[in-house]
Amino acid sequence: MGDAVDAAVSSKLRWDVFLSFIGEDTCNTIVHSLYKLFDEQGIRAFRDDEDIDDWGMSRGDEMAPSLSPIDAIYDSAASIIILSPNYGSSRRCLEGLVKICELNRLILPVFYQVDPSNVRH
Repeated sequence: MGDAVDAAVSSKLRWDVFLSFIGEDTCNTIVHSLYKLFDEQGIRAFRDDEDIDDWGMSRGDEMAPSLSPIDAIYDSAASIIILSPNYGSSRRCLEGLVKICELNRLILPVFYQVDPSNVRH
């Protein structure tokens, strides 16, 4: 029954997955590869990256100009958090992470060039 409920919730949301990362660490590597794979599989992914000016429209993506990463978090079935060396130093990333955790939806952490034992609550 959980799968049916999850599918119903997911179908009402704009995004299947929200990608949270800090661009300087990951934008041209893992994030680009993940986004491309998701696109090829028909998975709707929102990238929270530094190309988003003032939490608004992202260059090159087809998004509503008023859509912010916070809105996208609420409108995503799951989130992938790419924890990299500079992720924790980004106020924007951490504020987004708080919102993601508050929603109690599926969260997949990816440890990219960091040791998981170095990441604390």
